[in-house]
Amino acid sequence: MPSTFLRASLSLASNQESSSLVTTRFLDRDAQVVLQTIAICGRRITFVSGTHQRGKMESGRDIELVLADELGPGDLRSPVWDATNGGAVYSLIEDGRFVVRLAASAGDEGFATVISGSVGDEEGQRDGPAGFARFRSLRHMVGDGAGALYVTHLETQHTMVIRKLKLPPASEPSGDVWTTTLPLQLPARTYALAFDGSRAGGGGHIGGGSLIFATATAIYRVPLDRCDADTAPVLLAGVEGMFGEVDGAIVDSRFYSINGLTVDGDGNVYVLDFDQTVTCLRRVGVDGSVTTLAEVAVGDCWRPIVLPNGNLAVCGDDGVMHVLDLDLTPPHWQATAPPVCSPVAKPAPGPPPRTLPADLGALLDRQPDGTADVTIVVSGRTFHAHRGVLSARSDYFRQLFGSDFADGAAAQHTLEDADAAAFDATLHYIYQGTAEFAPAQTQAVADLAGRLLLPELCRLASEQLAAGVSAGSVVGLLLWADARGPAFLELISRLKGWYVQHHEEVVDEAPESIRRLAAANPTMMVELMMQLGSPRPTKRTRLG
Repeated sequence: MPSTFLRASLSLASNQESSSLVTTRFLDRDAQVVLQTIAICGRRITFVSGTHQRGKMESGRDIELVLADELGPGDLRSPVWDATNGGAVYSLIEDGRFVVRLAASAGDEGFATVISGSVGDEEGQRDGPAGFARFRSLRHMVGDGAGALYVTHLETQHTMVIRKLKLPPASEPSGDVWTTTLPLQLPARTYALAFDGSRAGGGGHIGGGSLIFATATAIYRVPLDRCDADTAPVLLAGVEGMFGEVDGAIVDSRFYSINGLTVDGDGNVYVLDFDQTVTCLRRVGVDGSVTTLAEVAVGDCWRPIVLPNGNLAVCGDDGVMHVLDLDLTPPHWQATAPPVCSPVAKPAPGPPPRTLPADLGALLDRQPDGTADVTIVVSGRTFHAHRGVLSARSDYFRQLFGSDFADGAAAQHTLEDADAAAFDATLHYIYQGTAEFAPAQTQAVADLAGRLLLPELCRLASEQLAAGVSAGSVVGLLLWADARGPAFLELISRLKGWYVQHHEEVVDEAPESIRRLAAANPTMMVELMMQLGSPRPTKRTRLG
């Protein structure tokens, strides 16, 4: 098969190093947007120019990373850029126990700062804040471009889990990174991971998108906004355990040995398939059809990435970055820069611009005005609303109004065991995408958001609950969240971490709550006591 798309091969490594991955980021330098493409070669960073347009690409300045002895002798793996943290690049360490943030000095050296994991001898699997979390064998890392990293963690000889690292907001760069484990198990022989933030992948909103993972012969999708203990990965292409190189639709297709994959901005998946001699590039379309595009190189290749100019970069085991001219749509969730505009004359004063959230909010505030086609009764209070808006924004209402429910067409519905003030705030969130509520309503809003299948609002309210936790409230919140299912797993993990770090305060200030926990949930009590028996950091970390 001819390599008709191969545009260039750029040598990035020396002395038998192998290039691990290329990542791209945009930086704000003196009010100008600067594009950087970075190749990681062992412990060396190489800056690559020319990836912003369809022209010549060149390798430039090298930076040697100096890592602390505690991080071990391993190389860097899976570098990822996150747009919400000032252009920071994050990476795994080959030893699999740390996640680090990379930084370059003004000279020819750089350094890595551990943001999660233990720098001591302790390893394992434990969620919580940065210094409390533990890893044993991290394999892959991807980012959603919106403040979350996802890593695969070898749990047993036969299974992997996915763990989420929530990065602090740009306004609090020194804040904690929180680690939680998703309620999902993958095969131990998972060889590739990618994030899909396209509309085809369920992207376009906070907390949306999908993770795409691959075994040697099959590719699967996991929707993040519907990830719970009952979620089964969706097969995209290939058949588990069936080897071959066959194009076709979903289960008709065959792969020989998948080594890497990535997703473009349209939701197409690009797969590196190695037949023990040659690595081929194959595309899984949004419709599930598999097409072989080109031979990339003789030998093993991995970690493809779509560059801002639409080319595809692939790293080889010989330290060479192969570039394929495919004219792809870059993934907007990985590297998007604000448009650079020429100065224009200041417009004349006028009315403020119309926005969809403002208009929908005004529509809600005008009710009842004759346009509403459904009423929701909560604690005796009647709310007038619009089926189309509720169905588009909430899976609960979409299912309620659907044909599966005999009373779906009813003009009035009652929401039992809900707080009217909390529903008022929730309804404004549904219409406007923002929510304002008093601190006393936070728990009720979180509860209602979980019931109405509004994951972003549930997460927002949960973060406020976590930020306001105290020695007197932590046990009550733990028991409350534990009774409400998968939507509150991240909150439970954060509360457990806070409890372990502040156990002595809870004993001093609220000893009766410990007795309550032991009686109501002895399993959780035992888990917390076991964590208290493990070495832990002495630093008290603020939650939130």
